[in-house]
Amino acid sequence: IEQEIQTVANSLDEIAASASELSTGSDEVMNAMQLLQDVSTDVRDGSSTVRKETTSVSAAISDLADLSSEVRSLSSRIAEQAEGAAGALGTVREGVSSLHRTSESLADQIKIFTVE
Repeated sequence: IEQEIQTVANSLDEIAASASELSTGSDEVMNAMQLLQDVSTDVRDGSSTVRKETTSVSAAISDLADLSSEVRSLSSRIAEQAEGAAGALGTVREGVSSLHRTSESLADQIKIFTVE
């Protein structure tokens, strides 16, 4: 009987040791699950930040495209105005040249009528 009692006691000791190991393993699993949950939360928060930043970058790209379009339009208008100014300058040159010829002709005509 004593030997059987010792066998039962040894078995109970083994059960207690196994239960302790099981408890330790359960604690480690719970810690790992908590760590996984924390990492998941960090990833979710990081994803939200990336999404917000992506929206901000997209808005900046859209603003840049609008600005580029406006600059292109203004450049086209400046080119048109420059062409108009060049044409007007040519007209002024022609007018000055014509006025110069008329002046010379008038000076020649005045010499004919000069009384000495």
